[in-house]
Amino acid sequence: MSTMLKAGFISAGGGGLYEAVVHRADQRGQLDDLLGLDPRELDMFHPLVHALQTIAEVGDAANYGRDVTTAHVLSVGGVLDGCSVWEVVSILGTALGLPLAHPIFHPTFGSPALEPPIVDLPVHSNLPGQRTGATVQLDTGHFGTVTNPNLGLSFLESFAATGVPTIDPGPLSSDATPGCSGRFDPLR
Repeated sequence: MSTMLKAGFISAGGGGLYEAVVHRADQRGQLDDLLGLDPRELDMFHPLVHALQTIAEVGDAANYGRDVTTAHVLSVGGVLDGCSVWEVVSILGTALGLPLAHPIFHPTFGSPALEPPIVDLPVHSNLPGQRTGATVQLDTGHFGTVTNPNLGLSFLESFAATGVPTIDPGPLSSDATPGCSGRFDPLR
């Protein structure tokens, strides 16, 4: 018997190990010391991070996002998050085909042409097949969904009531607490 996922709420989930290696402050010092690298030498173009990505590639969630075609999806990430850095959240959201809601730091990867489309909240049935989905960018650290509980509640409660969720969190709050050790290179 197969079970089909109907909706998913992803808080600080991501894809693209190489971005996590580059931006996680708690890993960078140890990695730089281990490899004898100068600070800031290791960036997303360094061959080492791509070698690590190659090893992890088979399990990288970003490779499977295109397979999610029937579920409603809310993905959330904070620009101050040092555990699951914004770039990995953005990569997963893009792989899932989700637009960006509530942009604070945009564009993430340099060119607006390469970024997901932007959608305003509230959002309902905005994806093919009348699905609802977005990646919401918060001005928070790792615990942005704790700071903004109505984000997930609006999605889950409306899905339970109608079968088609609405992402309608009301006003979103900021929280400067990064979680983990913060980012290696802060976005602000």
